[in-house]
Amino acid sequence: MTKVLDLRTDANTEPPIEMKRAMFNASMDSNGDDSITPKLEETVAELMGKESALFIPTGVMADLIPIMSYCGRGDGVIVGENCHVVASECGGASALAGAMIHSLPLDTHGMMNPKDLEMAIQPDSPPHRLPPTKLICLENTQLRCGGTVLTAEDQRQIAEIANRHGVPIWCDGARFANAVIHLGISFAELAKDLDAISFGFMKSLGVYTGSVLCGATDFIERARRYRTMLGGSLPMSGFLAAGCLWALEHGIERIEEDHINARTLGEAIANMKGLNIDLNTVQTNILLFQTDCIPHEEYVARLEKHGVRCSVLSGWRGPVGIRMVTDASIDRQDIESVVTAMHRALKK
Repeated sequence: MTKVLDLRTDANTEPPIEMKRAMFNASMDSNGDDSITPKLEETVAELMGKESALFIPTGVMADLIPIMSYCGRGDGVIVGENCHVVASECGGASALAGAMIHSLPLDTHGMMNPKDLEMAIQPDSPPHRLPPTKLICLENTQLRCGGTVLTAEDQRQIAEIANRHGVPIWCDGARFANAVIHLGISFAELAKDLDAISFGFMKSLGVYTGSVLCGATDFIERARRYRTMLGGSLPMSGFLAAGCLWALEHGIERIEEDHINARTLGEAIANMKGLNIDLNTVQTNILLFQTDCIPHEEYVARLEKHGVRCSVLSGWRGPVGIRMVTDASIDRQDIESVVTAMHRALKK
């Protein structure tokens, strides 16, 4: 049977047998308590250089809880246009947190214009006509820009403005590990200017599910209440935490392989007549490219007939391109097979 190469997302990565074994062997301590989840929380808090941390069972919940923790109903949140919070989470920030979303345009690398941000921040003072800004949301890496990375300097520029206005910064870090690997710096260095971060384990790190929310102790205590409110307090979360701990120890350096494979594929796409890709945006494990003469949906359908699965990624203004994502299930030989299939699909 021919192998189907699935490049739709890195959220479907099959965990390695060693991770599964660590999860299977997870158990309560001698007092019947879960000691593994607190160990994970302490480990990630130290990794990020933050006071405290909290395990959250899903990435979307880990994005919603910071908004609930920092904002009251009617408060404003500034986000980047097409970020995951507004384009992939079913309006939860407004429906459940009661927050007003203010989207700012991003450049090709996912960076807000600092002047736009300065103008967008609204004070909590008379005449109270606009929602007061209580949170700035960053996304690193930035999915709908093609997995692009915000540098520590990028985040520092945002933080300087935010600090002047007394507004905290929270980062959706579903693929924060990819950003760290690309930049070659420590997690703490990249997280230095962030007040809070949701660090995801489900994508390139290959855990079934799970995120850890990091920040100041008082913020985490507020977050703990909202986690309970949203049904996310799992008494038996230790088996998931065990997978996350295994990934921290064994899975981070491997991410570089995904980046190399994505770059190899991106360079091949750049040389295909009929396809367009900006190689400057191929920094991590996500590729976004355009078709010249074939509708995106048709080319995706053709590729599936040749054994390659990918997807059309959409935003507020419609499709932003065809997305391919590399992960642990895709090796160098698979990339060669994908390139062959793409050539064939262009010919139909």
